[in-house]
Amino acid sequence: MKDYELFFEVDPVPKGRPRFTRTGHAYTPKKTSHYEEQIKAIYDLHRGPCFEGPIQVELLFNMPIPKSFTKKVKRQIEDGDYKHTKKPDLDNLAKAVLDALNGVAFVDDSQIVKLKLEKRYHCCPGVWLQIKEVVN
Repeated sequence: MKDYELFFEVDPVPKGRPRFTRTGHAYTPKKTSHYEEQIKAIYDLHRGPCFEGPIQVELLFNMPIPKSFTKKVKRQIEDGDYKHTKKPDLDNLAKAVLDALNGVAFVDDSQIVKLKLEKRYHCCPGVWLQIKEVVN
């Protein structure tokens, strides 16, 4: 069974809603497309494999801790007692990463048969990725 793990040291960005030109053509917002390009480039730089069969993907989003948080809240975060329940939505964070890796880490995102997602506050913002081949 083949598996691969990688940590992306970039602040997580959610997938933005498509924007439209005056003529009605849709395009991806610049912040989203830049983030997806970063994810793709980091994966390529680490020479990650391209999975071809059914896979399971695990994504852990380390969200930056706001400077405005009190010491008490920061201690709760360290203890795992304070959860990230603010925006951005977890599904939009995952969508941006999976769209960036489509055709790079896996042939198509339809190969994903199991998906585990989590977001939390952390002192080291970024995205931890694990891809595992699923054996029938």
